[in-house]
Amino acid sequence: MLDGLAGVWIYASVRPRLGGGLTMALLAGLFVWIVGRLGVALDLIALGVFPLRIVVEQSAVGMIAIVSGVLFGGWVYGADR
Repeated sequence: MLDGLAGVWIYASVRPRLGGGLTMALLAGLFVWIVGRLGVALDLIALGVFPLRIVVEQSAVGMIAIVSGVLFGGWVYGADR
């Protein structure tokens, strides 16, 4: 949930400077995923905490969840403008 809120916050903050829309919401979601999930996944793989397959699957599901949440939040944010 916090990932989605952070993504919408990033989208709302860059929208006046870079423009809004689907592409910018997608980029905000990918940014949150890279910083919040991919970095942790790479740490877990390097430390050998979990098997590679589990980390990759969870990262992919997390990417879908975060990006779709930010896209929806960006749509809601843009609907009142």
